[in-house]
Amino acid sequence: TLHNRYIDFWMGTWFAAAAGFLELVYGMKVRVTGQRFRRDDNCIIIMNHRTQMDWMVQWSLLARRGHLPINKIVLKNPLKYAPGAGWAMQQALFLFLRRNWETDKIHFNRLLTYYVKSKRPIQLLIFPEGTDFCENTKRLSNNFAKKNDLPPYKHVLHPRTKGFVEATEILRRDRTIKSILDVTVGYPGNTPEGLRSFLLGNYPHEVHFHVTCHPVESLPKESEKLHEWCKSRWAEKEERMGELYEKGRFGGEELAEGGGVKRRM
Repeated sequence: TLHNRYIDFWMGTWFAAAAGFLELVYGMKVRVTGQRFRRDDNCIIIMNHRTQMDWMVQWSLLARRGHLPINKIVLKNPLKYAPGAGWAMQQALFLFLRRNWETDKIHFNRLLTYYVKSKRPIQLLIFPEGTDFCENTKRLSNNFAKKNDLPPYKHVLHPRTKGFVEATEILRRDRTIKSILDVTVGYPGNTPEGLRSFLLGNYPHEVHFHVTCHPVESLPKESEKLHEWCKSRWAEKEERMGELYEKGRFGGEELAEGGGVKRRM
């Protein structure tokens, strides 16, 4: 509808302004490696959750390689009550979850089904880890891993795969999405841990993104195998994050602003 297009336009403008503020005012440098993807492709973006503000920082990636007005994000329910911004995100049809899957699934399915029926373009960001990375959440994640015979992780949390699988199955059913963008985000320098840190001026000096594009046709058809597919991506992220902290960068050629590959001098 005209209303939806109007909201998407202004949300995209807000996202672009936030990305520009981080880069132009605070000097945040952005480095993108990995595979190119089409700006207007409908997709699900799965990303590790290194800090509470990753959802904002990813706008710098989409400003270069995606399409900001169609970015939708799955967030924790309390954020819908943030003054001003919470109302705007509800108008933009962001998904807010209470982290109780029995109740969340109903709302999740209703809104995703609306996306399909309305044929609205979408680039949906999901954080399968469910919360941001810190020493406490790492401990809880590795306790879970120990009980379930999974390897301990140092740099990421074990993903909660139900939301990802549900979203993928609904959005690929009618070919709403063309791909899954597997994005790993890391901060080789200072790492702002939350909104308070941002408000106090502790912005990241540098953010690195590594992108792998998986055509939806390449994904497993069975739900159980799709759960395992997502877990395998997180095992790769664990290795990739270790590489970032060891070498100061992700491996691979850096993508230029226009989507090509930068030449190394």
